[in-house]
Amino acid sequence: MRRRTSRLALRVVVASLGALSLAGCDDKPHATSSTSAPSASPSANAPIGIDPRLGAAMAAAASGAAPSGGGPQQKGGPPESGVFAPGEADKLALKGAPAKVELIDAGSAPRVEVAPAIDPAAKDQKAKLVVSVRTGIGGHDTVMPNVEYALAFSGEKPKDRDVTEVMAKVVRAVPAANQPGALPQGLGDALGKLKGTVVRFTLDKGGPAGFSFDRAKGADKELDAALRPLADAIALMIVPSPGKPVGVGATWMASDRTTMLGIEVVRYRVYKVEKIEGDAVSLSVDARQYAADEKAFDIGGLPPGVNAALEGFTSTGKGDARVVAKSLLPASGQTRESMQVRLRAGQQRAVLQGELAVALGAP
Repeated sequence: MRRRTSRLALRVVVASLGALSLAGCDDKPHATSSTSAPSASPSANAPIGIDPRLGAAMAAAASGAAPSGGGPQQKGGPPESGVFAPGEADKLALKGAPAKVELIDAGSAPRVEVAPAIDPAAKDQKAKLVVSVRTGIGGHDTVMPNVEYALAFSGEKPKDRDVTEVMAKVVRAVPAANQPGALPQGLGDALGKLKGTVVRFTLDKGGPAGFSFDRAKGADKELDAALRPLADAIALMIVPSPGKPVGVGATWMASDRTTMLGIEVVRYRVYKVEKIEGDAVSLSVDARQYAADEKAFDIGGLPPGVNAALEGFTSTGKGDARVVAKSLLPASGQTRESMQVRLRAGQQRAVLQGELAVALGAP
């Protein structure tokens, strides 16, 4: 049974990466790189740490949930298994809704405004993102290439809606300078076909919501395996507004419903102002995520007719950002979110690890 379980999990991992899996990366762990993208390592033995006080705040935010399944519920917090029972996640965050933001501490004076913004009448905002995805099973990694995207953001504000509709157009997509393994032949040409792809979402003070993408004409469908993490990366890097001016020491928490590497989650992020220099605000962020439902996932690769479910889910993250006024994305920053998934399919079980790492720099 153990051998069959390994085969099932390996199919899930490989299929979820599509045609972009790095040659030779299936069989052994790889050394991490210190540039171009944050280190991505899915090892469950070294989870990303989180300040216990922030963890308590996140658990308290979910205290209204009383799951009837998905594992016992922690007192005053989400289910112990990390997987909400059907319908319980809806009580905390609805699909497609902007993040709910709670200001915990306004910090010390002087205070400045932190709010993502894009002026529909202004010239496109530009940014560069390096996205790294890694999944693993049994201590062995399967890695997607590190991809560098040059993006141009523009916005429209419909008369009948109090949100801005944002489009992020892929100006360039290339393999990043540093890679965790040998690149498959022709990868550069394949990524080049993503030029003209548009990622769409809505934006209000609570942050982005409702992500979708239109693949460029001529781009292979298999490249969706790269576009899904790109949409996740954009969502991670946009800092939701606390709603009021904040100073050094300020903290606020944003909770929303989103996806991570194909798994629907309820996510909590706590932001803290570390430093203010003029109109530039340096932030740190700690995150924790819970699976929205044992069936709410699409990681691919399962044989037809297999009735799979999430049995357990653990996900945490850390990052930093330097935010400037009147900008959609920070001027610079990085973030890393890891997850461990316990998957059940009949009598078979598998443990998968995954990580999404993003580095943001000047275009």
